[in-house]
Amino acid sequence: MTKFGDFFRETYAPVALVAGSIAGSWAEGEEVAQEAFTRVHQDWDRVQNLDNPGAWTRRVAINLALNRRRSATREERAVERLVETPAGEPPTASNIVIWQAVAELAPQQRAAIVLHYHDGYSTADIAEMLETTVTAVTTSLHKARARLAETLGDTP
Repeated sequence: MTKFGDFFRETYAPVALVAGSIAGSWAEGEEVAQEAFTRVHQDWDRVQNLDNPGAWTRRVAINLALNRRRSATREERAVERLVETPAGEPPTASNIVIWQAVAELAPQQRAAIVLHYHDGYSTADIAEMLETTVTAVTTSLHKARARLAETLGDTP
């Protein structure tokens, strides 16, 4: 039986390198590797008996890195959409006020509002994109609408 400490010392650098190449930087690769090894450590009794614990650990790190990359890409796109103004149309005062109010929402609420009202996605699509449940999206939309109504009042 291999000790977890020995396994960690032997496989950490290669796992971090793979994760970093996917996540986009060595620093993010290290964060992902740390999360992967935390999961491995929590389940070490089972993982150490696999045919190839190193491959399993790499797979966990790859999945985490891909999820991180997808989340970052979604966030970047949402931010870009928030600041975009249709060609030839200057932002109106009410649009600026609305987007400022949206920017003050909690991240999950902000994402749900933008994806639903700006991009036209269904709650099921949003749940899939945000890797959550339809109920959580519905709750986020409800809370966001209430907060926006409170913040904006009679803003058109």
